[in-house]
Amino acid sequence: MEEFRVDTIGEARVIRFAGEITMDNAQELKNRGRQVVEGEGRAVVMDLSKVTFIDSSGIGFLIVLKSRCDEAGKRFALLSPSVQVRKTLRLVQLDAIFPVAANEGDMARILSL
Repeated sequence: MEEFRVDTIGEARVIRFAGEITMDNAQELKNRGRQVVEGEGRAVVMDLSKVTFIDSSGIGFLIVLKSRCDEAGKRFALLSPSVQVRKTLRLVQLDAIFPVAANEGDMARILSL
């Protein structure tokens, strides 16, 4: 799998992923994302700054991740989507549903942490 790591910034767990999010890896990402949501922290953030492409399975992964956060009572946000990912989110109108932070300072403000 492409680069996947989880950092802690304050009370947020930040999932950092580099590469493409497609049907080839979406299920594994869902599994890893579930573990992050079940872990420590009051918020989960998906860093999309190094994601080069996202297909419908990747969009499904983001929706599942947000739903799991909602169920767990945790806040959720996207961080720094790449230009390509931002276009895709806008195309499917998810940019209106997901809080999107331009940078880590903006992330703390959006999540109120």
